[in-house]
Amino acid sequence: MFTLDATAEVVARQLLGARVRHGDVVVELTEVEAYAGSGDPAAHAVGGLRPRTRDLFGPPGTLYCYLSHGVHICGNVTCTGDGSAVLLRAGRVVAGLEVARSRRPGVPDASLARGPGNLGRALGWSLADSGRSFGEPGLELLPATDPVAVIVGPRVGVSVGYQRGWAEGAGLEEALANVKALNALVKAHGEKKGRALFDQIYWLEDLRAPTTAPRAARVAARGAARSARAS
Repeated sequence: MFTLDATAEVVARQLLGARVRHGDVVVELTEVEAYAGSGDPAAHAVGGLRPRTRDLFGPPGTLYCYLSHGVHICGNVTCTGDGSAVLLRAGRVVAGLEVARSRRPGVPDASLARGPGNLGRALGWSLADSGRSFGEPGLELLPATDPVAVIVGPRVGVSVGYQRGWAEGAGLEEALANVKALNALVKAHGEKKGRALFDQIYWLEDLRAPTTAPRAARVAARGAARSARAS
């Protein structure tokens, strides 16, 4: 069982290894990020309650969806009703694989739900799903079936507040590879640009996937990431 009426940090750890079901597709969560409401400079809630963030201030266990880069639908689980939420960053498809493949044709199975926008696409979310409650028909949060290792690190893809260790991930090997890739990009391009490029790496596995990063930057980031992972 989940205790969703808690801080985003607490809820984030509960969600690692948990499964999200939307229709026929089930994704096991491997990476999430905590956002602590209006007091968190990186949170959507920092500007207070507005029409587009209305669902973010919904009861604990509400699905809050937003459009990222004009393309990706990203999903969050609300926590305390004050704008705190947990972004669902990545996972692996454990049921409904054929449906997920049809939504991301040509993408390796391991990458179908890697990255928040890809996770939303694999699950078939749209902005119309924002405001739905987990537990209603067709939308479920299922507890983890096995213990997971929790690794905490800086949040990815934000220009403020990223120093807070509120990115939670499961899987030591992948996490260490990501840290090496991030360090290589920051060293090559500087803190801000390096982190921005790292945030695109999940989509770089498939160059046909939509992204707002220029192609030259995408190719450079992919090469730097692969070099870092190979070293």
